[in-house]
Amino acid sequence: MDNSIQNNSDLDIQAMREQLMLLQRKLDERICFEDAMLRKAMKHSAAQLLQWEWVGLFICILAFVMAVPQVYQMHLSQGMQIFTTIWLGTMVLVQVWSVWFVSMKRRDVIRGNLLRASQRIVIYKRVDRCCKRIFIPILLIWMLVYLNEVVAQSPIATNSAAYRAGVYVGGIVGALLGGGIGWLIYRKMMGVVNELQEQINDFKSEQ
Repeated sequence: MDNSIQNNSDLDIQAMREQLMLLQRKLDERICFEDAMLRKAMKHSAAQLLQWEWVGLFICILAFVMAVPQVYQMHLSQGMQIFTTIWLGTMVLVQVWSVWFVSMKRRDVIRGNLLRASQRIVIYKRVDRCCKRIFIPILLIWMLVYLNEVVAQSPIATNSAAYRAGVYVGGIVGALLGGGIGWLIYRKMMGVVNELQEQINDFKSEQ
């Protein structure tokens, strides 16, 4: 009788062990699945951010190609010519750096170096804040000086108030339209950056 009870007890313990092992295996599989999905989401976010950076680089190059020759063809002041060339050239170089930096961040995510990727996001945001504080005021000042010089250099503007008004209104409307599109692109990019940072933090907290 005692042997039978002992055997039944041993069988129950063995069955419990097997159930616990099964549950642990399923839990491990679930964790692996979630990790794989989260890594896939991080890679997608990093790739999406890199795509937006390439769009930004294309816009900067387009602005340089269009604006720099124009200020020379319109015979604007030498200061405006030099400043426009240096300023837009600097914007192109900054955007080239940004594309390179984000590509390195994407590589860190793919390789699983999440600590380095997280550090790059912090640096990226810091540079972004610095660029906004510098480039936005310069853009507004450049736009006003540019419109004034266009009006001053045009013989038509001397005798036509309508022409002067058209230059200013057209310039302001164009600036607002371009600025609005740029802001939408910027908000989209920063949304992807914040999403990637949250994904990295979630993944690190689960480890």
